[in-house]
Amino acid sequence: MSTPNPVLDIARRVDVRSEAGYAWLVLIPSGQPGENSIADLRDELEVALNTTVRIVTAGTAHVHDLVLTIVERSDDVVLLCDLDEWSDENWAALDIQRSALERRGAMVLMLSPASLVRLSNVAPNIRSYIGGSIFQLASGGGMLTGSERDLRIRALEGYYGLTSQQVVEKAEQHILPLDPSFVEWLVLLGRGDLV
Repeated sequence: MSTPNPVLDIARRVDVRSEAGYAWLVLIPSGQPGENSIADLRDELEVALNTTVRIVTAGTAHVHDLVLTIVERSDDVVLLCDLDEWSDENWAALDIQRSALERRGAMVLMLSPASLVRLSNVAPNIRSYIGGSIFQLASGGGMLTGSERDLRIRALEGYYGLTSQQVVEKAEQHILPLDPSFVEWLVLLGRGDLV
């Protein structure tokens, strides 16, 4: 059953995870040019979460400086973007500083599927903070509806000639390539924990 406003799924996840002392999530943009405006997403999250969402742009900032920017306030939600050009070294350095990033406010990372694969490979501690809290955004912004998600899953099944069950089984057996399309597929199935 889909939520009338799917961003509420994120708000619920943040509430549940925040009770444990931290909440880390990944949002995967649609990949369509001009879609998923960071400012629009921030506005939508602020309404759903009823709190301030601060945009932090990673870009080419030194990891230490980025951490200082993130922790200058500990109770707001941070929407961390511009991470897709990060190197393995940057992810590894952030992974080492993960304890400094434990904060009351949620951390929301905007990542492409390829960046999620890189994070999973070189920043395992941060990946463990994220768990299964990975969400695919719709092409018009916001979260995918149930029917949009089902349509995309059917397209992936047709293109790869695999069922979703086969993809999940391969991921559980650690024989599924960590290709961005398979990452997206697992996220769409609600199995981001297998990435």
